[in-house]
Amino acid sequence: QQQQQQQQQRQEQKQQLPLPRADLLSFSTAMTACERGSEWPRALSILSVLRNMGQRPTQISLAVAVAACSQGSQWRSALDLHQEAIALYGMPTEAGFSSAVEATANAEQWAAALALHSEMRAHNLNSDPVLRRVLVPCLAAAGKLDLVTTLVRDQKGHLSESALSRLPPPHPPPPRSSKSNRKAK
Repeated sequence: QQQQQQQQQRQEQKQQLPLPRADLLSFSTAMTACERGSEWPRALSILSVLRNMGQRPTQISLAVAVAACSQGSQWRSALDLHQEAIALYGMPTEAGFSSAVEATANAEQWAAALALHSEMRAHNLNSDPVLRRVLVPCLAAAGKLDLVTTLVRDQKGHLSESALSRLPPPHPPPPRSSKSNRKAK
């Protein structure tokens, strides 16, 4: 009985020891493979295994989990993981922020995406790529063209042609005149 208890205690102590850096890297690498393969549930399972082993997820592993959730349209999970990374490490990463903005924008949660973008800028992180690639199209699709204009002006000091080219036309093009219709026939 006592020998079993001692063996169990040794086993518990082993589980509480921090993993070597190489093993933590292996977890992050496996999560990255899942994220790239659009296997967000598996990425979260690997993160869960890491936690169940008593390990604190690295900032990179949390950013990868946020990206995996973004790819899987799991915006709420992405936000939760993003907030966890900030709570654990204080300073968020550009990759984590970008993935969180992308997750919310893809889910058409433009207000959340806009708030994250603002927070990203407040942390002096490069938010220009996520603005052009994700946020402008999201806001334009939501009909928030005034916000798009303001954001692009604030970001660069003037309107960016690449940002403007992503906006839908303000209204459909006018119908062809009857002369051009006759010429086409």
